Amino acid sequence: MIGFLYKYIDRQIILIILLLIKAMATVMIPYSQQLWHLYLCISLYGLGSGAWNSGNRVWVLEMWSKPAQSGAILHLSGFINNDTRLQSVMTTINPTTAITSDLLSMRRFKLQRPFFIFGIFIDSKYGPLMMGLIFFIKRFKNNQKCIDSKSSSKYRTKQSGDYQCQQVMLIALVSIFLAFFTVSETIYLRFGATYYQYIPLELTADQSAGMVSMMALIYTIGRGISFLLSIELQPQLVIGYHTFVLMVSFVVLMLGQNTLTLLLIGSLTMSFGYSCVTASTFAYIGQYVEMTDLSNETNKTNTNRFRKYPILEHTIPQKWRECPYLFNDAKMSEVVEWWFEYSQFTRPNFEKRCGDSMAKFAALFYPDCKSMDRFQRIVQVFGYLLIWDDHNDQLNGQINRCESVGLPLIDQYRQCCDRLKMQFKITDQDGKGAKFMDMSRWKPYVLCVYAMAESMMQSMPATQRRRFITSWGKYLDGQESENRMMDRQESVELDDIIQTRMGSAAMDFIMQIIEYSDEIQVPDSEWCDPRIARLRDLCNLCMIYVNDVYSFEKELNEQNGVLERMRINLVAYHSLREGITIAAAMAKTLDVNREYDAEFDRLCADVLTSDEFCADTKQYVRSLEAVLCGTHRIHVIANRYNEIK
Repeated sequence: MIGFLYKYIDRQIILIILLLIKAMATVMIPYSQQLWHLYLCISLYGLGSGAWNSGNRVWVLEMWSKPAQSGAILHLSGFINNDTRLQSVMTTINPTTAITSDLLSMRRFKLQRPFFIFGIFIDSKYGPLMMGLIFFIKRFKNNQKCIDSKSSSKYRTKQSGDYQCQQVMLIALVSIFLAFFTVSETIYLRFGATYYQYIPLELTADQSAGMVSMMALIYTIGRGISFLLSIELQPQLVIGYHTFVLMVSFVVLMLGQNTLTLLLIGSLTMSFGYSCVTASTFAYIGQYVEMTDLSNETNKTNTNRFRKYPILEHTIPQKWRECPYLFNDAKMSEVVEWWFEYSQFTRPNFEKRCGDSMAKFAALFYPDCKSMDRFQRIVQVFGYLLIWDDHNDQLNGQINRCESVGLPLIDQYRQCCDRLKMQFKITDQDGKGAKFMDMSRWKPYVLCVYAMAESMMQSMPATQRRRFITSWGKYLDGQESENRMMDRQESVELDDIIQTRMGSAAMDFIMQIIEYSDEIQVPDSEWCDPRIARLRDLCNLCMIYVNDVYSFEKELNEQNGVLERMRINLVAYHSLREGITIAAAMAKTLDVNREYDAEFDRLCADVLTSDEFCADTKQYVRSLEAVLCGTHRIHVIANRYNEIK
């Protein structure tokens, strides 16, 4: 309910009202004359508590974007001493004592003061009063507005039935798990004091309150420990070891009903086990299920944290998909380490520029990849593209856009192509084959690329091999032209930039690999169909326009802040040529991209509903949709575009 109301009413107002209701319900509990009075007060108390738990989680997600880690900090206060404060008013009741009206009045009177203190001075002071002051002094504003699902519906990618079924099953299982877990946690932590008085040990009320206070302390310490461990561990590992602790503690509690030491050990380990499973579960499911509305406790990336020139608000495709092979940590680490050894980067530069991005690129661009072996090869492809791109672009790289230095290295990649042509008997358009190439002087990362390409081409039919080599050659030609423009500081027109970038952005190369990933084969006649060719061009253009917005500040830093040297960035081009601000140039670039997105959407729908194309071609088009959505998503989340320092 609280997430729904956030869409229409200021969240601070909602929380102030509901926490006031919680405070008043707390005060009124001892005055309950009938059982339904007590149920009503408890229900109102639960409503306010749920609102607060929901509200603080929303703010944590917005401020830190790491719910499994930061959520623990907000729960470190306000929990430890609650039951300790009750010790002074808790007295043991002899079961043989007659329940008289005087006894009831005495018990009610002794409860009125602590509940009044909790309700007025704790719930009211630290909840609605403090938020009311914040509301009037400095109202909270979330600078990143949520994406309207209706306005972005036209960008949604069709998902396979199996993928949708897996998502629904995951959500259902996690919901059931959280429901049972939350009930169990609430019963144990809230009614533990009563339980301890009725087990064979028959602890006194004072002893029970002391036990529950120690449980609260361990519960809080457990959150703090998990906060530190979650920096290094995956959520599923945190959930796993906490669940194991809970299972052990259940056994200890069953055996410890007659032994105070075992009861203490079981209770404290139980509290530790319960401490952070909920937060870790949300973090875990967030790896597999996209959540786009942060005001309803969902995730959103803050892309402007490190930027001098913030990215303007714009509608982006939200229905991106990820290949499940991404979550095989062992295999992904193997590929990343393999590339690092030959990349000639320092570890920090590699992690920032490549390590974080190569697997994410592959997962978002090829969500329907058919095997782990093929997915690993595709991750290697993106390692090549990112490593070469940074060696090509970076000030501390090997080329720095110097044409004379870059050409020999580009020639080494061309020699890779020629050697592969010879090996797989691929002839050029003039009918001539390639000559033998000496590999002894190739750079280490060039040798890696050759091995990667050779392995991939062995699994391709002849038609795909030819397309693979052709698209790779276009990429290398585009890189050479780009270096020439940058090095000579030539004055170029917009059409020249677009033409060059459509080659140098590697999108032809990326789109050709879809067939390899999905194990499909598009017939030549349909590959050359004007509609399919236009879809590839639109996907290429969208990549260029989105990249130039998100990569603008990174490229500006690489040119030492000299805007005039950014000859091939579209944002810089519009700003310099038209004399407009960077923000206005970004807005213009995003407007053009939006038009290309809309055209892609219309043409894609036409192809998918047409009877002129075979099943493999339609699958190829659906994968192009995934590439388009993945293009936007990777620019939002990848460190190489967003950690601008």
